[in-house]
Amino acid sequence: MFGNEFGSLRLWSAVGLMISLMGTGGCTFSQTKDQNAELWQENQELHDNLRSTREALDAAMANEAKLQDANAQLGAQLAAAQTAPPAPLPPAPPAGGASGFSNIPGVGVEVGANQVTVRVPGDVLFSSGQAMLRTKAKATLSQVARVLNGEYAGMPVRIEGHTDSDPIRKSKWSGNQELSVQRAISVERFLAERGVSDNRMSTLGMADSKPRASNKTSAGKSKNRRVEIIVVTRG
Repeated sequence: MFGNEFGSLRLWSAVGLMISLMGTGGCTFSQTKDQNAELWQENQELHDNLRSTREALDAAMANEAKLQDANAQLGAQLAAAQTAPPAPLPPAPPAGGASGFSNIPGVGVEVGANQVTVRVPGDVLFSSGQAMLRTKAKATLSQVARVLNGEYAGMPVRIEGHTDSDPIRKSKWSGNQELSVQRAISVERFLAERGVSDNRMSTLGMADSKPRASNKTSAGKSKNRRVEIIVVTRG
């Protein structure tokens, strides 16, 4: 009888010990599982960071290679520019009587280092106080246009209107400044009709700011009333 009771007691003690051990082991397994999950997540984040760092490094190296290529090309271009012969200057205009304009009756020609100036007397071009071209002026300007489109094709042309210092009294213009502008524009329009490109031409009204002679005499005033057609032969 005592043997049976003692055996039962040992059996229940063993069962209790197993239950206790199972409970402790389950808790430890759960903790280990959680720790493993955390370690895996950290490892994954480290891998992602490493991949991003490598991609950024590769991009930086690629950009550096491009910059090196660009610097090499610029260096080659600079070396070529330094060793290349200078571009030839455009041909200088004929000097003196061979300028092409000197054969036109009634105009004055002045040949400079960078420009040729054709002076047409205002009395030839316009009536007093007017900006409409006279009929006989058109023949003169037609010859000027032929030379501009021939020997001086493509070169810039500046047209300046000049007056004497006498104030405007019997005219629709407000003053000599406006008159000189309108006269320059009239010449420009006529030259454009004869084939001189508008893109080549510009106009200025100089009024009496650049006299060629004294305004105290009629001869001086006549010289000052003029239109100058200036061909810029070199920049």
